[in-house]
Amino acid sequence: MATPETLATLAGDLAGAARLLVPGQPLDSISYSCTSGTIAIGEEVVASEIHNARPGVPVVAPIGAAFDGLRGLGCERISLLVPYVLETTEMVAAQFDAAGFTLDRIATFDLEGDPDMNRVDPRRIVEAALGRPVVTSNHALALQAARAAGVDASCAGAEAGCFGICSHCPWPLSPPDEREVDHDLGSRVGEAVHWDACARGAR
Repeated sequence: MATPETLATLAGDLAGAARLLVPGQPLDSISYSCTSGTIAIGEEVVASEIHNARPGVPVVAPIGAAFDGLRGLGCERISLLVPYVLETTEMVAAQFDAAGFTLDRIATFDLEGDPDMNRVDPRRIVEAALGRPVVTSNHALALQAARAAGVDASCAGAEAGCFGICSHCPWPLSPPDEREVDHDLGSRVGEAVHWDACARGAR
C-alpha cells in the first residue's frame, strides 16, 4: 500500500535507478515522476540521491512543477483530486497548504497503489466544461523537464499567460465520481473539481 512510510523507502532506489538511464550518455534533465513519493522523501533528497549517480543533471519533480504551474496561472485557491489512500491524501494536501495554497475541496479515489491507479478510466479524471485552468502534476513535470533541458515547451495559450497546461489544451472527458474524505486542514471537504485544478475566481 502506498502510504507515506512505504513511499519514503523509495529513496534508497533512486541513485541505482538513475545509473540505469542510458549509462555513459549525457542527459539534459532527469524527472522523478512520483508526486506522493517526492513529498514523502523530500524534493531536495530526491535531487541529492539522483545527483549521487548523475551529478550536474537538472532534476525535476512533479510537486514542484505543479506548484510552479499553479503560481504561473496566478492560482491561490485550489481543489484537489488525488488517487491515494486517506493517509497519503492528507500528506499531499498538507504540502499544498504549506506552500501557501488555500484548499477549497479535497477528494480521492482511495486507491492502494499503482496497479489500481493505472486502471482508472481517463474519462473519470477531468472535464473540459469546468471553465478553469487545469494543472496535473505529471503534465507540469513534463513541461518543466523540457524547459530544464532547454526545449521550448510553450502551448497555443502561452500568449495569454498560460504555463503550458490550460483550457487551450482540451480534455473532452467526463467528470470524476470521486469519494469525499476527511482531512485536518480546516478546508471544506466535498466533491473536488479535479487533481491540481485551479479554482481561481470561484469565490
